[in-house]
Amino acid sequence: MELFTQVAYAASETLMNPLGSGTTTIYEFFTKLLTLIAQIAFPIIVLYIVFIGFKFVTSSGNPKQLEAARGELLYALIGAILVLGAYGLAQAIEATVNQLKL
Repeated sequence: MELFTQVAYAASETLMNPLGSGTTTIYEFFTKLLTLIAQIAFPIIVLYIVFIGFKFVTSSGNPKQLEAARGELLYALIGAILVLGAYGLAQAIEATVNQLKL
């Protein structure tokens, strides 16, 4: 009998949202997650591009090192475009959804 009392008591409790009161839908969760990823990724990408610049300077004309630095720069720029594109797409979808709600 005690087990049923505990289950009934647990069912009457409310759960607290660990993400704050502003996140009540899956859409808001993904918006916050994507914003957080963009805020973390862009400083890392900028520092990595600066590091690649040092690789260009220190290659001293060595063709293998120059080719490696070019490849890394290409991948860093592709990553930046993907992060920026995902963030821009999410903002465009959000604006469209908000406009349709009116």
